[in-house]
Amino acid sequence: MPLINEVDIRIVERMDRHCTEIWVHEYHGDAEWNISIKDNIMVKTKIDPNEIPVDLTPFLSLNSHFAIQLFKSLAEYLSQKGIKTKDVNLIEGELTASLKHLEDLRKYMDILLTQMVGVNVK
Repeated sequence: MPLINEVDIRIVERMDRHCTEIWVHEYHGDAEWNISIKDNIMVKTKIDPNEIPVDLTPFLSLNSHFAIQLFKSLAEYLSQKGIKTKDVNLIEGELTASLKHLEDLRKYMDILLTQMVGVNVK
């Protein structure tokens, strides 16, 4: 079974004291679509770059306090499932490289001190 090509999806959040709207846009080349849900069905509406869209609806609209709690819970859930952002993967890779570098430095310092003092410092 062929894999589905990844698409460029961007999420925009509009939050005020009472309501949080989540807008989802999908991009394919120069084409842009707004993604929304209507009657439990995903609706893709093509956005004309030459017109100001007036009939678009957000993907999701929530009470702002609930939205913050939901986003935190989703982030924890995704992390537990091993789904990470590019930034998290980069940070983890840098941390692993830094730890390896520190281990190497400890080994070299041990060798250097042993040669200088003549005593193994372990």
